[in-house]
Amino acid sequence: MALLVMTVVLVGTGVVLTRRAVRAVRRHALRVLARLGLAARAQTLGSFGEVARVRRDLHRSMTSARRALAIARSTNLPVGDVASLLARMQMAAGSVDAELQLLETLRDPGQALARLAGPRSRAAALMSAAAALTEGLVAAAGHESAEVSALHAECVIEARALRAAAGDRAGQPGSMERVTRR
Repeated sequence: MALLVMTVVLVGTGVVLTRRAVRAVRRHALRVLARLGLAARAQTLGSFGEVARVRRDLHRSMTSARRALAIARSTNLPVGDVASLLARMQMAAGSVDAELQLLETLRDPGQALARLAGPRSRAAALMSAAAALTEGLVAAAGHESAEVSALHAECVIEARALRAAAGDRAGQPGSMERVTRR
């Protein structure tokens, strides 16, 4: 009886995990297709192409800021309030992106172009803010340059000491003679 219960539990768990994996793969594939479609639309001319370019640039900017934060966290760099600011920016970017998607549904290209100014300026402000956060993370990464310089100086000193020790042993029996070129 216990074996039957364990088998049912294991099979049930396997089914649940398989369904979750399939759903995750499907979601990822849909995101990739959406990005590819956006990239293709961004290559077109006219107002709808312009809307797609703004959406693409906004997406790239937010992705870049997320990647910079992930890298900074993985290397234990100071990140301050970047995570919370980025979360707020992503919410605002989602709102602007939805507005731009609505513009893509308009039938009249002139009307879409006329209404693009507001979302474009908000997208530009968000992209500028994302760039500023990324630049701040890059600047925080460079704060260890003095430590690297000190480490370099210590390594140079150690290398000189090793060469000097090797030079002292060069005259001892059983060691290799030091050859110098002139």
